[in-house]
Amino acid sequence: MCDPLVIGFNFIENIFFTLALVAGILTLIFSVSYMLGSIFREEKYKLFAKKEAYNLFISLLLLVLFFPIVTVVESITCTSHNVSMYDFTISSMESVLYGEIYPIISSLYKISIFQTSVSHLKLSFGAGIFKPLGFLGDVSKSLNIVSFIMEISFSSIYIQALALSFFKVTAFNIFFPLGILFRGIPLLRNYGSFVIAFSIALSTIYPFIYFISFDAYYGVFSKMNFNDNVNDLFHPKGIFSEIAVGLDNTMFWFLTFAEYNSLREMFFTFGRVLFLAVGIPAFAIILTFACSSSINKFLDRLSA
Repeated sequence: MCDPLVIGFNFIENIFFTLALVAGILTLIFSVSYMLGSIFREEKYKLFAKKEAYNLFISLLLLVLFFPIVTVVESITCTSHNVSMYDFTISSMESVLYGEIYPIISSLYKISIFQTSVSHLKLSFGAGIFKPLGFLGDVSKSLNIVSFIMEISFSSIYIQALALSFFKVTAFNIFFPLGILFRGIPLLRNYGSFVIAFSIALSTIYPFIYFISFDAYYGVFSKMNFNDNVNDLFHPKGIFSEIAVGLDNTMFWFLTFAEYNSLREMFFTFGRVLFLAVGIPAFAIILTFACSSSINKFLDRLSA
């Protein structure tokens, strides 16, 4: 069941042990430091203990401040899709990978093989040799380029799906306690602030960008298909419609070994896939690091 309160309690349950362990280690360190300072009357040990206690307090306060935001953002898809944001995005990526990109790559591969074979067909007229379908070799090379781009897009979206699966588990559960631990070490304090900021950005901005992108993909771009936008232009309704469709598809089948309308619709999908494979990850990464930088500066100003 997808519920904001349930997701919130799951966050607490997943992070509690690691966070308690880190907070306990830091508390032990500055308690010992303060005790040694009191015994040997060294103010620098006491000052170190007070600074570390203050920094731990700020880190835990930041968790209290941002925890409701993380919970709400993670559960924003509960109402419409009944799953968390990360789960919705990952399942949407898998649908695009195996429902749209893979069939395109498979079709292009079949077309390319057929066209390459047919383009080498030779006819002899006396001493001369003629290749009537030689032009299909150039068409095949162009389709190979398209296939290569689609393979890169497939790899890109697949890697993004793996990254989202990884960040779903580690963004808040691992990186946030690790950042608190680093902030308790003077030499690593700056890195700790960035890790905390990065974990918050990965739990909010990063999945949210993908969510609104896939919402637009299925809500807007999916309507930009061949059947709804172009089919009527090529095959207007009328008495000769069925004959025109039959001739059109028969001619194209001979040239490409593929159904005409499917290939036309494939190129409509091509643009949408490039949008997901290139544009969205770049936009998500830029905004994630921008958010991380802002939170990092805020933590640096509060550090002792």
